[in-house]
Amino acid sequence: MNKISIPFVKKTTRDFIRQVRAAKTAAEERAIISKESAMIRNAFREEDKVNAQSNMAKLLFIHLMGYPSYFGQVESVKLIASPNFSDKRMGYLSLVILLSEDNDIFLLVTNTLKSDLNSKEHYVAGLALTAAANVCSEAMARDIFTDACLCMVRVLSKVPELTEDMIKSLPTLLGDEDHGVLISATSLTYYILKKNPAYIPKFRKLVPRLIKKMKVIISSGFKSEYNVGGVPDPFLQVEMLKLLCLLATHDTESSDALGDLLAFIATKTDSSCMAGNAVLYETVKTIMSIEAASGQRVLGANILGKFLLHSDSNIRYMAEVDHAAVSRHRGTIIGCLKESDPSIRRRALEVVFALVNLKNVEELVRELLNYLTVADDTERPELISRITSLVQQYAPSSLWQVDTLLAVLQVSGRYANEEVTSALISIVGNEEDALASYTIHKLFLFAQRDLTQVSLTQVAVWCIGEYGEELLEDYYDAARQQQLDAVSETAVLDLLERVLKTPAVDAMTKTMVLTALAKLADRFSEEALPRITALLKPFETSCVLQAQERACEYAALLSEEGAAVRQTVLDRMPPLDIDNAKARRAEEESEESEDSDTDSEEGESAKPAKPVKAAKAAKPAQPVNLMDDLLGLGAAPAGDSLGSDLAGVMDILGSVTAPAAPAAPATDPMDFSSILGTTGTTGTTGTNATAESEVVDYASPATVETSDPSTLTAFEEDGVKVVFKMKKGDDDSDTIIKATISNSNSADLEEFSMQAAVPKYMKVQMKPISDPVIPANNEDVSTQLIRIRNNAFGEKASVLKLRITYELNGESVTKVATVDEIPDHL
Repeated sequence: MNKISIPFVKKTTRDFIRQVRAAKTAAEERAIISKESAMIRNAFREEDKVNAQSNMAKLLFIHLMGYPSYFGQVESVKLIASPNFSDKRMGYLSLVILLSEDNDIFLLVTNTLKSDLNSKEHYVAGLALTAAANVCSEAMARDIFTDACLCMVRVLSKVPELTEDMIKSLPTLLGDEDHGVLISATSLTYYILKKNPAYIPKFRKLVPRLIKKMKVIISSGFKSEYNVGGVPDPFLQVEMLKLLCLLATHDTESSDALGDLLAFIATKTDSSCMAGNAVLYETVKTIMSIEAASGQRVLGANILGKFLLHSDSNIRYMAEVDHAAVSRHRGTIIGCLKESDPSIRRRALEVVFALVNLKNVEELVRELLNYLTVADDTERPELISRITSLVQQYAPSSLWQVDTLLAVLQVSGRYANEEVTSALISIVGNEEDALASYTIHKLFLFAQRDLTQVSLTQVAVWCIGEYGEELLEDYYDAARQQQLDAVSETAVLDLLERVLKTPAVDAMTKTMVLTALAKLADRFSEEALPRITALLKPFETSCVLQAQERACEYAALLSEEGAAVRQTVLDRMPPLDIDNAKARRAEEESEESEDSDTDSEEGESAKPAKPVKAAKAAKPAQPVNLMDDLLGLGAAPAGDSLGSDLAGVMDILGSVTAPAAPAAPATDPMDFSSILGTTGTTGTTGTNATAESEVVDYASPATVETSDPSTLTAFEEDGVKVVFKMKKGDDDSDTIIKATISNSNSADLEEFSMQAAVPKYMKVQMKPISDPVIPANNEDVSTQLIRIRNNAFGEKASVLKLRITYELNGESVTKVATVDEIPDHL
């Protein structure tokens, strides 16, 4: 029986979005998106032009949902190059969303973008202008400066010195009757004033004109075709409100003039649609930013209250504007912590943290602890840190601090961090013994019930060692009518023995128990000493080095020979002042940083005087660490220095890209002969002196020796520094660059690779790097030679785009830098 072939029917973009929205769980949503992503990837591979727009629209939605979309970047370039307008429109939209100016693929769009800017079809030119306004580079910005107001925000962000040329035209543009010009001019004015506040006083005289324009828009409608859901031109309203807010901030006269307009907007705007709520949201932000009257602030607070009670999660999310205004809606905000939408919960948390003060700290922290019990694993670490900070800052009493931090330790489980334990220990150590007695009794009870809570167990063990004698007496709090019974020495030692024998307890906790036992030997009676010694005995032969070392030291301390110093050594720790400790640590780090900078500067000034080596000398043999060898902690062999992830991009760039050649140990890395095209040998040189003479012969003609080479810092980030030393080559268009790479990190850089890309009017050639391993702490440097040729010398500047990759502490790092400051005389 023949099977009937049923063709596969692709889902439309609307159906796909509806299906994702209907997913009831995150796992179901991921499954839907994963399946659709695979289908889109296959369609791109098969070059399905019929469904290209639909597939790209789906991919944009997938990207906005936070899922991977990198496989569609090249497809957006193809759509932009299409002569079909709808394809080109989708391509430019995906370009703006999926790519940035730092992406190498963006280089492929430059020519098409410039061509579309000169198109006779104004729709195509408009697409190119919009794209340029969002993602244009500095070089492109100078070319399109005179084309449109729409691009000026991007242009000025790249070339700020052009601001003075544009500032005089803004008042005229703000009075234009065309919708596009007006909204673009408003955005441009806002950007310029935001970046240059000195111009704000001059533009405040435009406030009455802008207010009048706003009233015309609201009452009669500026352009009916721009109305959304019955709201007149909401996009223009929002942009003008942002500009008016900026002009009226810290100015009483402008704020008074703006007051009537804000009340007019609040009463006239329809809040039943999203567009109206967007305008109201910007209105409230303006009210809270300017010097508004109390009645206007009440109006803003009432609007916020409506937002918080709205059924739409997007409206509730944007309701946070002014903490004082929403404080009376505290109950509603706390209720948002129970929302299923994680973005709502996170925003509610931000508001709760901001609302905490001395009066409401107990109530709000209690709610935060309730939320901590059900919070996602990804939210817990930050939530724990924030709660700890609030407890330290606003606690009404030390006893409340202890109770709250103990509750945090109980609820947080394995997510509890050192911040909580340090805070608790600091509080106990700085207060009277009564608080220590209460804390140690509570911790003892917690530890008896559960040893799986690592942080809680460690704090209990530490406190037992420091304040163990407090357990031997009853604790009674008359104010709270609370009594905790005394504990016998045997019960305390039984608990510590159980910790030592529990397999689930880690080695660090067990070493802390050994310290606690040694301290209890000085705090408990003499009858407890034999048992303490017996508990320490098995660890004197432990395979855990730290435990063995501690057990042996404590055994010697508890012997008769150590009796003379025992009490002094095992005395209580002095009170811990966390604030002073942090300040000292920050000061030490600052001093270390200054010392490192000084050493680096001294090293750099000294290194040019050293003769150039023919090949990097082999490092002396390092002593073998037997323990590292046994544990498998030795250094791994270096791999191929050229990352495979660059291959695709470099293939696309073709002749304008020069990949770094593999390191060649047998070749003199400082030999200039091949890069200058001379007939020098490439074999290994015999001595350093020979290599130095070759460098002088090949790279230092008489015309260059008379002047010092120009120096330029091409890249400096995260402890990695690349310095260019430049000289002229055969003619003015040739430049020889010696790149010196240094590393101020505490660990070596491995598999270092530097690649360069240049515009089409340039050529680049690179020699192998002298050593792909850059030693730590600026102990040594690696060098690499680059030759660039500018075929448009005198007309266009020399520009290099560097891609730097390396491994630091086992992690691969990729950096991109643009070098555009090469002097014209080079």
